[in-house]
Amino acid sequence: MVNIIKMDMYRLFKSRSFKVVLIVVVILNLLYGSYNRLDTYFTAKSLEEGADPVVWSKTVDFAKFLRKPVFYFDCIMTLLSIVWFSNSDLSHGYIKNIAGQLPKKGHTVISKFIVVGVHNFFLLFAAVIGQLIGYLPYSSINFTNDLGEGILHFWIKWLLLLSISAIILLFSSGFKSKNAATTIAVLMGGKVLTLTYALVSAGINKIPVDCLKDFDLTKYMPDALMSFARPDVKTSVIVSIVIIAVFITATVRIFNKKDVN
Repeated sequence: MVNIIKMDMYRLFKSRSFKVVLIVVVILNLLYGSYNRLDTYFTAKSLEEGADPVVWSKTVDFAKFLRKPVFYFDCIMTLLSIVWFSNSDLSHGYIKNIAGQLPKKGHTVISKFIVVGVHNFFLLFAAVIGQLIGYLPYSSINFTNDLGEGILHFWIKWLLLLSISAIILLFSSGFKSKNAATTIAVLMGGKVLTLTYALVSAGINKIPVDCLKDFDLTKYMPDALMSFARPDVKTSVIVSIVIIAVFITATVRIFNKKDVN
């Protein structure tokens, strides 16, 4: 199992698509960080007298970048990168040789999931570093204030993204459907399903049961939770663990029953 993980890790870091996505995420966040900072500065300068002030601080907390909601483009690129990575061994045919050396074929799914966790960390951290670099020409960075809280919420977003990745793996590796996995990656990464969650919640709220009147599905869906700067920690952890357990178990069982080509 350890050797399979090492092999998948090697595949990941040698993957051209992973390197390209990593560079694109850094550049886009660098540009976004610069734009965001300059926009705040010029807005503060151009306010008319008597208008509500816009706070312009020369010092920015590093924790701000760690807490920042996952930008939808970052999420889409990350999930698409997972689709390409998880499908590459299947599409190139060498999965058959690998699976034949294991007691159970499903071990390859577990290995992919572990490597995807590393993959997600690098891309999320690349987004943080990109925005940090974008801010540097206009601000000094404080690395001490609220750093613990920032790190906590960074890992919460990593866990939420990992739970979405488990869903992607079900379709890309379990069902071997790259098209379905790509569609889900775009929908969940682009927060497109948030509107669906709101409509479902509105329908549930009409049910004449007191406990359902304030029900909000967006508070329990991982792609929606990643849109919050400070998602509820307990809810996020429970939701992520449940989704990971269900989808990875299903993927392993399905993959064990399927022939590999």
